[in-house]
Amino acid sequence: VTVYFPDRSYFTAQIVGNDPFTDVAVLKIDVEEPLPAMSFGDSDETRVGEWILAIGNPGIGRSAQLDFTVTAGIVSALGRGLSLLQNDLYNDPRYGPDAAGFAIEDFIQTDAVINPGNSGGPMVNLRGQVVGINSAIASETG
Repeated sequence: VTVYFPDRSYFTAQIVGNDPFTDVAVLKIDVEEPLPAMSFGDSDETRVGEWILAIGNPGIGRSAQLDFTVTAGIVSALGRGLSLLQNDLYNDPRYGPDAAGFAIEDFIQTDAVINPGNSGGPMVNLRGQVVGINSAIASETG
């Protein structure tokens, strides 16, 4: 796995863990000098109506013009759940039987534009603190 940065630098990474249900992975990069990191906020302090930013790379593999995209929106709801009965993985023979009745709770819903490729990117409050991870898109059209 290769991790790319906006300055066009890149590093080889190891996958430490992944979750196919939320389309999120944890990567480890070995570097000589520390990389800048974002600070974490308390997602329990996030409120409906609060502005947030969603950061991601919806162009990966499709359009370099969409790499390193930031979109803005408001927190539309808190405490949303995601039932895997509505998720494509439920119909995937690798996960279907294990996913039956499985649900993930306590998502932050936003109206910020989030597209495939944004998964794993941070959801940031206006203080620059990470309060969530972009991981699911709810859409009537898929």
